[in-house]
Amino acid sequence: MTIRYPAPLRPGDRIGVTSPSSGVDDDMRARLRVAIDVVRERGYEVVVGECMDGARHVSAPAAERAAELTSMLTDPAIRAVVPPWGGETAIDLLPLLDWDALGAAEPTWLVGYSDMSTIITPFTLLSGVATVHGNI
Repeated sequence: MTIRYPAPLRPGDRIGVTSPSSGVDDDMRARLRVAIDVVRERGYEVVVGECMDGARHVSAPAAERAAELTSMLTDPAIRAVVPPWGGETAIDLLPLLDWDALGAAEPTWLVGYSDMSTIITPFTLLSGVATVHGNI
């Protein structure tokens, strides 16, 4: 397998934030805003998805989380996708992700750890796109 590497991030690039697992509850929204502000201060544009609700165990129904993640990873304007953190339910997305579309898209950095390991590992193995286990 040949691994494809997304282009290095440069100031002005767009970074997508979505919660493929647990969302961000009201008590943590201020912390998320600080993190997003830091990324913006470093010169990046940040796009926050709709699947961010932290009122329940998951940010949104699995089909919505999968669609938003696929949309961000196949959008050529988004150069990296970063969840705010892990959770326990990202594995629910595996049968719902459009692996053919993900493999055909221009490589986009997918960053994550913890629960995101259940997505970044098959993402690399099925699409051939390098991922980052960690945070930015």
